[in-house]
Amino acid sequence: FPSHDNQERKPLTKGQEQILIFIVEFEKNNFRYPSLREIQSNFELLSHSVAQYYVELLEVKGYIERFRGKIYKVTDKYDTSK
Repeated sequence: FPSHDNQERKPLTKGQEQILIFIVEFEKNNFRYPSLREIQSNFELLSHSVAQYYVELLEVKGYIERFRGKIYKVTDKYDTSK
């Protein structure tokens, strides 16, 4: 798995931050991470690929980690106390 520990954290746009907060809250309430379809539905995104785009940006920026296309971890460097 690619490690993002040594990379400087890139800032999030407002939309990216909203999706990341949704992912964190969804996991707290459901004990699993949301699917792309659940992200798409929650934000009323036009397509599955838009949700995938946002999730891929969060991964590239080091805020989440995925395996086989599914979210499996929000990195411990994301401060959820905001």
